Order: sequence, then structure tokens, then C-alpha cells
Amino acid sequence: MSEFEITIKIAERPYKLTVKKEEEEVVRRAAKILEEKTKEYSKTFATEDKQNVLAMAALDVALAEVRHEKEDTFMRKTMQKKLNALDELLNENV
Repeated sequence: MSEFEITIKIAERPYKLTVKKEEEEVVRRAAKILEEKTKEYSKTFATEDKQNVLAMAALDVALAEVRHEKEDTFMRKTMQKKLNALDELLNENV
């Protein structure tokens, strides 16, 4: 697994990162999402204060992650219940 240096932009500021080749796409996509969010909040709040914009963008991204985790947990529990019910049905007919 080779590592190499890439440059991403967040809030119009470049950051150099060392990443594994297989992680490059994920890192670039995450940076793009954050960059889009910061631009969106800059327009929404009509502010030049980068710290406020970054804070709101970070909160937005974190909320999405928490919602995703909650949904994933619900889906896993639902799937597990269905698999258990199916397993019971299969075992009844053995």
C-alpha cells in the first residue's frame, strides 16, 4: 500500500495530506463535500468569518453521520429480526 501526498481545499485554504492510494477518492470526496458546505453557509449567512462557516459545515456533516449511524442501526436490527424469524421457520420444517 503506497502512500502519497495530495492537496485538498477546505474553506478555500489548501491542505497537504499523505494518504494511501485506495483512500484518495474517499478523502477527495469528503473534502469536496466540506468545501461545498462551507460555500453554502458563506452565502446563507453572508459572512466572511471562516470559523463560523466551518463550524456550521462541520455540524452539518456530523449530523449527517449521526443520522446515518442511527438509520444503519435500525436497519441492522430490523434485518436481524427478519433473519431470526426466517431461521425459525426453516428450523420448524426440518
